Amino acid sequence: MKKAAALWILILCVFPLFAENTGSGIIKKAESLIGTPYRYGGTTPEGFDCSGFITYLYKKCVPSLPRISRDMARSGRRISRSQLAPGDLVFFATGTSRNVITHVALFIGNNFIIHAVSGGPETGVIKTNLNTRYWSRRYAGAARVLRKPLPAVPLASKKPEVKSPWNTFNGFLEGDFNLYRKNEQDAFEKWKKDN
Repeated sequence: MKKAAALWILILCVFPLFAENTGSGIIKKAESLIGTPYRYGGTTPEGFDCSGFITYLYKKCVPSLPRISRDMARSGRRISRSQLAPGDLVFFATGTSRNVITHVALFIGNNFIIHAVSGGPETGVIKTNLNTRYWSRRYAGAARVLRKPLPAVPLASKKPEVKSPWNTFNGFLEGDFNLYRKNEQDAFEKWKKDN
């Protein structure tokens, strides 16, 4: 009985340390995957789509995180851009509708995100500044899904000039919207079959 009690005390003392370092562990893992190719529906280091990348990073510490970006946006606690801290999720409307979330990224601090991008001037898992024109204009919100993110990094009060090919890109990126549409179609076909 004493051994079991000692084990529980150890778990209760060590778990908060793990929770505090979760954000930094996720960021280190994300940085190690920069350069991984984009793959529609991909959820492994062989290739990721945007939400597959986030699911891969968070699967151990937030196993209930939904698979699609627009569903992820409903998870966790909504936060403002000024509250962003490393480990938070950032959402974008990159498709033809400015009101539909189609992309998700990991905020790593100092206005930078890491994400899996399907098209545009850069593809695959990349690191991007939120101040670039393309991503800043398509910003659709943020959510905190970790219990204890890393300390907040203050945002620059003035947007500095950021040299990036994303400053001149004007196209649309459907992100995981096509995966969302396929899942909806599959669910509808299953419902028709069952009813």
